[in-house]
Amino acid sequence: MVKTSKLPAFLALLAFIVLLPIVLKIDFMQNDDWVYVRNVRNFLTGNFTLDPLTAPTFYLQGIFGGGFSLLFGTERLPVLTLVVTCIALYLFLKICESYIAGDGKYGKAFMLAACMLLFIFNPLITYSVLGFMSENYFLMFALIAFYFFIKSQPLVWKKLILANSFVVAAFFVRQVAFVLPLAFTVSLVIDKQYKKALIELLFFGGLYVFYLLGFPQTPEMYEKPLEFKHLLDYQYVFALSYGILIYLFAFTIPVAGSVLVRYLPKKPLAIVLVAIASAAIYVFMQSHFHPSRLSWGEFPYLDNTFERTGFFSRGILGTKYQFYFIYDLYLYWDIAAKVFIALFVPAFLIGLYKCNPYKYKKQLLHPALVYVVIYFALMVVTQKVYDRYLTGILPFFLIYLISQLKKVVLVDKLIWLVFGAGLTFFSLQFALDFVVTNSYVWHKSVELAKVSSLPRESIQGTNAWKLINRNDTRHYVYDFSFDSQNVNEKYLTDYKLIEEKLLTYPGSMFIQPKIYLYKRVKPYD
Repeated sequence: MVKTSKLPAFLALLAFIVLLPIVLKIDFMQNDDWVYVRNVRNFLTGNFTLDPLTAPTFYLQGIFGGGFSLLFGTERLPVLTLVVTCIALYLFLKICESYIAGDGKYGKAFMLAACMLLFIFNPLITYSVLGFMSENYFLMFALIAFYFFIKSQPLVWKKLILANSFVVAAFFVRQVAFVLPLAFTVSLVIDKQYKKALIELLFFGGLYVFYLLGFPQTPEMYEKPLEFKHLLDYQYVFALSYGILIYLFAFTIPVAGSVLVRYLPKKPLAIVLVAIASAAIYVFMQSHFHPSRLSWGEFPYLDNTFERTGFFSRGILGTKYQFYFIYDLYLYWDIAAKVFIALFVPAFLIGLYKCNPYKYKKQLLHPALVYVVIYFALMVVTQKVYDRYLTGILPFFLIYLISQLKKVVLVDKLIWLVFGAGLTFFSLQFALDFVVTNSYVWHKSVELAKVSSLPRESIQGTNAWKLINRNDTRHYVYDFSFDSQNVNEKYLTDYKLIEEKLLTYPGSMFIQPKIYLYKRVKPYD
């Protein structure tokens, strides 16, 4: 048995070993990482001007990527992302470990193993491992900053300085790092450390002024300002807030269940009142929820990486093949998350009301919860919210839930592990499918460009391929599509089928996973 104190490192190493074979198969670019790779290549030539299409502040990620690329090349940057993600996992587990007390060596091992599965095999975090996206780099620095902030309470100056140093590091990956000093400020006020709270608020102000006046912002940054007008749009604010809550609870159901049991009252009358209140909340939420104000009208509700049929399915044309029980899975997963939200609200309020002693209220208003609430507020005024932005909030929500648990019974631990194992299988299926599909389309596109002697922009491949090889006319010679000629009539009348490819791997749960390559034979109008 591995010693408990070494478990976080052991589990992080185990996650690295499991995911490395998949990451080593990545030989394509996807989503936005093509522009980040372009930045790294520019950095290596001594050009540190960010590409105009760069939205995150990125610099520190780019420096890390440049140093790594000197040894292994830019083609292996996904391996660096995996290393960074596993470091973030280690920090997450170290934070969780500090809240798991009095449960014995084996009990703590069970809980940490489950936490590992819920973290790194969350679909959003797993997806962000598969390339050179910025979310997991930010998450690593954010968790380091948070670790130092909560390491010593009441907080000593040395720890606060270390925390703020990593806030700066997180800022030079993504500007969402502004959430951290704001969360620290509020937490220090709750803890009645007013002098440190004032210093932290001034630090936030200085960092924000630097971003506005000193940071070399790109046109893409200017085009994506905060949209405070969203605050006047009740339907949007409600839909987004409720939608994010659904994500948070959907991915943490077993842990939220353990906390819920602790919060719920024990007296029969109080239980009846909570049940009535929860039913009323559920009905109210459903009647006021307009998911069409987000992206999709069904769970998962947000663009753009975790979709019903896989990771970033809309990066390729057509309606993607499905897996078994797709409709039932998402239907009941969505309902379960909504039920947990409805139960959690009154239970939490009762817990807050009962916590008269100051120290218990401080536990309930944990810094992780403060961070989650402020992150929520930022998302509301963000111009466009993508699901991958939630990687910056999910681990902190888990930390908060775990901080509320003094003891977890064996049944709970088993439920955590079973749910985590299911989430792991689910995410690995999506990851393997994503890598196999994108690798085929990318390399077939390269091959077509060489064999046909056509310009690359005449090929409609993955989303990243189209962004790198822009075609303003959108007149393509070759199309890759999930649609067969039987499904999409235009491919029957205007195109010739060149290749039908079965995209499979051992243990695939997808039904007839095929993609089609077409050549246009009818001239564009």
